[in-house]
Amino acid sequence: MAVILNARSLHKSFGAVIAASEVNAAIEKDSVVGLIGTNGAGKTTFINMITGYIKPDQGTFDFAIMYVPAENVYYEIIVQSADEDEAIATYALERRVIPVSPNCFYAYLQVIVLGLRGLDIEASARAIQDNLGRLGGDLARVQEHMTKLGTHLGNAQKQFAEADRSLARFESKLEAIGDGREDADGQRSLLPP
Repeated sequence: MAVILNARSLHKSFGAVIAASEVNAAIEKDSVVGLIGTNGAGKTTFINMITGYIKPDQGTFDFAIMYVPAENVYYEIIVQSADEDEAIATYALERRVIPVSPNCFYAYLQVIVLGLRGLDIEASARAIQDNLGRLGGDLARVQEHMTKLGTHLGNAQKQFAEADRSLARFESKLEAIGDGREDADGQRSLLPP
């Protein structure tokens, strides 16, 4: 489908108040769009930027909306005779200028808003994917630490078993000295019984 609205990195601030920041939108022809947000979220600012009522501080649109305030003039622009070489509406659309009348202006804005909502969902999905990717990296680091910890615990267990065997040999030697018999190594006690 053809994209009828493409806004890139729009930004608008009023003094220290940032009304819109990094707004991106691509709305396709014949799509339905909604714009939802809390008070002060920048909905009106965005609509005012795309309609040309206010200029964004940064960012671009690759289209324009041409508001024709009279329905009869709009009708003449859209439904010109086929005898003319190039109709005004065709000329405008080729240059990504969309003529709108008072009756269809709201419908165009709805299309724009719904497209922006879809973009917001897409951006949220990308953010979730990015977060999951970072969590995967964190998991790999934790697994690395757990592997290292497992190796250290295994080494500690081996050292404990070896120390336990040495202690048992020492204990048997000590008992052999006290009893005057041969110890586990076959040595006879030097002390008299």
